[in-house]
Amino acid sequence: MNYEETLTYIHQTPKFSRVLGNTVLKKLLYQLGNPQMGQKYIHVGGTNGKGSVVAMTAHILNHAGYKTGIFTSPYLERFNERISINGTPISDDDLARLATKVRLCMEKNQIFVSEFALDLTIAFLYFAEQNCDFILLEVGMGGRLDATNVIKASAVTALTSIGRDHMQYLGESLAEITREKCGIIKPNGIVVVAPEQSNIVLEEIKIACTEQNSAMVLADLSVAEPFTLGLKGSFQRKNAAVAIEICRQLRTQGWDITRQNIASGLSAARWPGRFEKIRDHLILDGAHNFPAAKELATELSSLGEKIHLITAMMKDKEVEEVVRILSQTANKVTVTEVDMPRCYPAEDLKKLFISNGCETNIIKPSITAVQEAIEDNSHLVCVCGSLYLVGEIRKQLSNI
Repeated sequence: MNYEETLTYIHQTPKFSRVLGNTVLKKLLYQLGNPQMGQKYIHVGGTNGKGSVVAMTAHILNHAGYKTGIFTSPYLERFNERISINGTPISDDDLARLATKVRLCMEKNQIFVSEFALDLTIAFLYFAEQNCDFILLEVGMGGRLDATNVIKASAVTALTSIGRDHMQYLGESLAEITREKCGIIKPNGIVVVAPEQSNIVLEEIKIACTEQNSAMVLADLSVAEPFTLGLKGSFQRKNAAVAIEICRQLRTQGWDITRQNIASGLSAARWPGRFEKIRDHLILDGAHNFPAAKELATELSSLGEKIHLITAMMKDKEVEEVVRILSQTANKVTVTEVDMPRCYPAEDLKKLFISNGCETNIIKPSITAVQEAIEDNSHLVCVCGSLYLVGEIRKQLSNI
């Protein structure tokens, strides 16, 4: 397959496996020589902040001289973003070559996995070829049944802020969701936990760590205070605290990571679409669930400016709760849509914002909504509600 054929094949693969768990994925990896074995993993789960923790930790490790692979999701502009080493995405040729290898193996052995597991398998092959010192794996959804949980051990497991999201898959209560996310905790491991978690979350993590005989280390928010962060937003201090603690734990295992490496890495870290100011009066933030919306609303309120939200959301999110939170900080709202079946209808979303007292209109396509808001120049414009929307806007603005 060439690159274009590869992307078509990947995106036509079913998003979910018919068989829950990683039994089928393990069979596929076995046929490919178990490329996931023998690697040094940092496994990052949680609800919000996973990508930021991965980015910060990777930059610190890069500054310490280590070759670091990243597997993350979703991508914003190009699929290749999901698989990278030292900040450089996998090449089109390597992606096509390895995807073809996996496809032939699946067809020969009649072993078929989900799209996410397919992507992860390609990443495992690539990282094994490139001989990485560390691999940062970001959990896709949940933890216990997530494809990334196919690994047998990790140097450090990290749990970022845990809140309500994907309830249709993970459970309705915060305790249920936390238990699913704790499924990535391995026996006799080290688990770094983000600060400022609810007591319910902390209790569930403690129980899981006790059951696995793993050490639970609560990251200290104060350790992040002296450092300058490349990622903007006060909420990033929590994520920085997790990244710092991950590196402290690696240091106890004999890895050479200095305070200067931490300072340089945190300052250099970038993660597109997370409170990212890409132009004057334009911020992109992928906040798409209730906890992230609360963080975004707090951050926007602290700026003391009039806010114009441009938003689209997915049907499978807590749309009413997210709208309620965002409405508290918005002076004006423009609703749009992305071309996806999961997208919440613009007319219905408009009604929700109006019912929360917001001046709201609809403009499609999304790039037109953003361009008109920028030209108005009377408000700070914030594009939010969906990473798919943020990626669409980011890509189109780079071509203008």
